[in-house]
Amino acid sequence: MIITKTYSIRALAKINLLLLVGKKLKNSDYHSLKTITARTNLADDITVEVEEILNTEVDTYKESGLSLPAIPERKNSFSWTLKVEIEQSLRDHIQDESIVGDLASDNNLINKALKVISESSYFDLRGVRLNIHLLKRIPIFAGLGGGSADAAAIINLVSDIQNVALNHRLEIAQQVGQDCVLCIKNSIQLSTYNGAFHNEELHSLSEENQKKPLYCLLYKVPEGSRTKEAYQNLNRTSVTSDSESLFSVEHLNDLELGLNNVKKLISLGQGKEEPANQQPFKIINHFEENVLSISQEIEAGMRHICNGSPVTYGVSGSGTTIFGIFSDIESALNTAKGLKKDGYFISVDKLFIK
Repeated sequence: MIITKTYSIRALAKINLLLLVGKKLKNSDYHSLKTITARTNLADDITVEVEEILNTEVDTYKESGLSLPAIPERKNSFSWTLKVEIEQSLRDHIQDESIVGDLASDNNLINKALKVISESSYFDLRGVRLNIHLLKRIPIFAGLGGGSADAAAIINLVSDIQNVALNHRLEIAQQVGQDCVLCIKNSIQLSTYNGAFHNEELHSLSEENQKKPLYCLLYKVPEGSRTKEAYQNLNRTSVTSDSESLFSVEHLNDLELGLNNVKKLISLGQGKEEPANQQPFKIINHFEENVLSISQEIEAGMRHICNGSPVTYGVSGSGTTIFGIFSDIESALNTAKGLKKDGYFISVDKLFIK
């Protein structure tokens, strides 16, 4: 007997409201970092058909000698299929067709997440088969965490079905990648990575908490930026002793400034403070210099967004997306109209909304 249920989930893009990269960790390829992340309403759509194969063969009860139907038991191993579809507007933006093939390969973080899940003792997925359809809307190599958001959405779905606790979800996500951890919870969070992730929720995201909508304009050039190469270009020194600090005094000062800026955004979203006629504050992101060097259009786009009177603006992650956050939809849309469009990804979506 096969029991089938279908679930529809959304994997929300993330943006970095602060991104500080410290020294490389001792005996590791990873860097220490501090980041503040939020989610936008731009999302990949994922449909998951869950098939559960049950064994309903007749069982004989020894004590009574009676033959009765057994309690259904799951049999066979855990398996899954993944089909990827790219929305046409995003496909028009992709210059390298090899990326399309990668999306459905083992490189897809959904496949990596499910492999980790299949080897974990936190799940009992015998006899379960997942048929996954992924509709990609989030740009690739953009600094928006699209692949990580997809993997996190699948981890959360399977965990919800199996009642797996949050700490175990985060443990699974960390084996997939740093950004995947950031996408497990739908909140504005301050995260520190120093060999393990430490997350502090700054604001829970929900319709109830969002009294005044804020709007996020995303702008990405055709060129992309791979995370591994971006970190290599930073040329950070390595930690040489256990007592050596991972973050400088300058990092900590930038952290304080970033936290103050995020508090202003949260206050705006809660309707507690009206936007004043003040200069927009710029997001601190240690990848910005490298990102701006990839294309002159990125720097030109950032200047244009800044002139559109956003509340804040900057570079997201290590990718080639720049963004501006606006307190009204008209300003966001008018600013978007002035950006170069052919082959470029442009989107205006609500910020902080679940």
